[in-house]
Amino acid sequence: SRQAAGDGGDGEVEVLSQMRYGACAQALAIQTGEMRKEMMRVAEMLEKKTTKISDLIKSESFVKDMTEIVELIKTRNEEVLECFDRNLLVLQELLRPFEEHWDACMQEEETCNEQGVGLGGQRGGGGGGGGGGSGERRE
Repeated sequence: SRQAAGDGGDGEVEVLSQMRYGACAQALAIQTGEMRKEMMRVAEMLEKKTTKISDLIKSESFVKDMTEIVELIKTRNEEVLECFDRNLLVLQELLRPFEEHWDACMQEEETCNEQGVGLGGQRGGGGGGGGGGSGERRE
């Protein structure tokens, strides 16, 4: 959608940026797909109360996905941000149930033992903040 400023050498930059954008979009699509699967699995476990929020925070795949996404957003690379812009709503939709679960966890002693609330609460709060941050950046 963006046009190269001039002729000659700029064309090459445009092609590179398209390639980078394509790679980003592809990586993000794979990642959101994987995350959706992971989140559905986790949401199901939370519903059946077979897992605790404090255990979820220890889930390496979940934390890794979140970290990678936050890191990508932090790069503030224009192509990446543009790519996120298009996928942000999807990500926010994916994250919303988890924000609700964090809140429920804070209020419900049965779901979280005393220690879980202390540790999980703080770490979970941080995670929620990260999600909010990307939303604000978009606006």
